[in-house]
Amino acid sequence: MADSKITALASIGTGTDPANDPLVIVDVSDVSPGGMSATGTTKKVTLNNLLACSPTATLASATITGDLTVATNKLKVTGGNVGIGTASPNNYANYTTLTINGTNGGEIDLTDGGTLRGQLFSESTGLTLAAVGGLIKFGAGTGGTEKMRLDTSGNVGIGVTPSARFHSKAGAVTQGGIIETTGANAFLSFADAGTSSYTRVQIGSSGNNLAAFINSVQAMTLDGSGNLLVGLTAAGTTAAKTIQIANGTAPTANVTGGQLYVEAGALKYRGSSGTVTTIANA
Repeated sequence: MADSKITALASIGTGTDPANDPLVIVDVSDVSPGGMSATGTTKKVTLNNLLACSPTATLASATITGDLTVATNKLKVTGGNVGIGTASPNNYANYTTLTINGTNGGEIDLTDGGTLRGQLFSESTGLTLAAVGGLIKFGAGTGGTEKMRLDTSGNVGIGVTPSARFHSKAGAVTQGGIIETTGANAFLSFADAGTSSYTRVQIGSSGNNLAAFINSVQAMTLDGSGNLLVGLTAAGTTAAKTIQIANGTAPTANVTGGQLYVEAGALKYRGSSGTVTTIANA
């Protein structure tokens, strides 16, 4: 049988019905050595047959210019937004979003070689970020350099591996506040960030002493012997469980209550009416 030539094929237009418009094929199961038998059966394959073939259909690649819908509300891609479990993914303030909807909430599972490592899931009580068999690390910058972690014991560390419920380590204080609870210079520091010229109050430790600083000036100390020092950094020799006050500046205004101070070595008290009483001479 000579080669057959097919001519005058028209292109498929935009009105093609994918369920009914066929791609015509010929059953060549009865091909004889002399050529195709005239008894070959003409069959058709529709586009729907091709896309829903059994057992599976494999595409090397595909470009979809419109929306993609899989099983109505199982997977929906529209306008750059992706919905899983919903045909209407959220689009907040024109951001590209991934919306996961489920009867009992949405969940993202993160695995490593098939092993579950972490989960992010929503439920009626809120949002949960959970580590499975490990700690949670929070990173910043390229590569996600670790800045904070939450370990399996519930300890939180900022800039340091935590050894207590809350453990923070940072550099010099500028504005804001930091907490440092390790090392010889552990301190709790707060700063007023409202202005460029701010006031900082710092409570720090040095050895067995607990000191309070205002703008890095040591204002008060509670030492290991139980001495409370006001304006002093060290107690007198052999002192224990005393209150020691440095020479100060006499107040010139009254306050509700009274003011206790030391002037030129004498302990004085100024009452609310302005009366000054010397309690002990220098």
